[in-house]
Amino acid sequence: MTEETKIEVEEKEEPKDEFDKDNEFLEGIMEEVAADLTPGPTDEEVAAWKKKHGKVYLAEILDKEYIYRGITRGEVRAISKQATTELLAAQRRNLNMSQEEQVEFLEDVMREMEVRICVLYPDLSRVDFNDPGAPESLAGVVRTLSEAIDEASGFGMKSVPREL
Repeated sequence: MTEETKIEVEEKEEPKDEFDKDNEFLEGIMEEVAADLTPGPTDEEVAAWKKKHGKVYLAEILDKEYIYRGITRGEVRAISKQATTELLAAQRRNLNMSQEEQVEFLEDVMREMEVRICVLYPDLSRVDFNDPGAPESLAGVVRTLSEAIDEASGFGMKSVPREL
């Protein structure tokens, strides 16, 4: 019987020259840029949203783009009803909720629902706004989007009477 002998050859890594270091640096930057360049909606998608909803709008919040539409009266009524149901459930869990806390709870729930319904891009319908890993979890993002949606829907607009 012959015994096979394995010889392991250790490959030595050659020292990198400046060109290799520059290439690695550039590749790292390109990977970071590629991660930031998530494809947005196509022109066809935007056209379809315009056809379905009328006007659509673009807002940039903290270097992230959001496309949204206004909210309808029917949607506001449905959101209000659902938020009230959630408030009643929350009250059952926490009987010591002050009136101020109830109002704040309703406003938060309604804003989140409004944003889920009216933001067309990116899809926020399943985002957990309380997840600290989600960019939309920052306190001002939902409020700012909600205010933009409200403005696009005619809320807060001042109508100046004109003499005829």
